Amino acid sequence: MEQALNALLDAAAKFCERAVLVEPGPASVRLCGARGTEGSSAPASEEVPLEQASAFSTALETKDTVVALGSASELSQPIASLLGSEDSKVCLLPIQVRQETLAILCAAGSPEISPLE
Repeated sequence: MEQALNALLDAAAKFCERAVLVEPGPASVRLCGARGTEGSSAPASEEVPLEQASAFSTALETKDTVVALGSASELSQPIASLLGSEDSKVCLLPIQVRQETLAILCAAGSPEISPLE
């Protein structure tokens, strides 16, 4: 499972500047991987209560993609600090297998695309 989630993060990093993967628990989400967040200060296995991260609660309840602001009130302070400014939009994509959400992929920022020559 861990290899599949790492592959997902690697692939997502090609389409956004920063990608974070969290694993849901009964009342919290746990940070389990990130790409493009070098120099940010969240611990690798930070656990955040769902009441501090309303966008994750919504994604888990609806099992649908959620677009949220990159603010601490939407994502929690540790995860928001990994994903960039509070003015930016962040897409939360629930990863599901047989109706169970195994992880949530958070993608922020546009990738830097070099011009065609």
